[in-house]
Amino acid sequence: MYVRRPVGEVSAAGTALTPGIREAIDRNSQRVIADAVTITTSALKERAEVLGAIALAIQASAGVS
Repeated sequence: MYVRRPVGEVSAAGTALTPGIREAIDRNSQRVIADAVTITTSALKERAEVLGAIALAIQASAGVS
């Protein structure tokens, strides 16, 4: 199962955007894929972008792609 978590400013909007995201996934994905996706809000909130950037920098410095 793939879980997509809206992050940062999108997450700050809370669950207000969740139905629209769900609808877009259902409309634009194969049914078996759409059924496997769960939408939740990020626990990281406004720190998500910074922590993601740090993770990418660590991966790049370690040669991980």
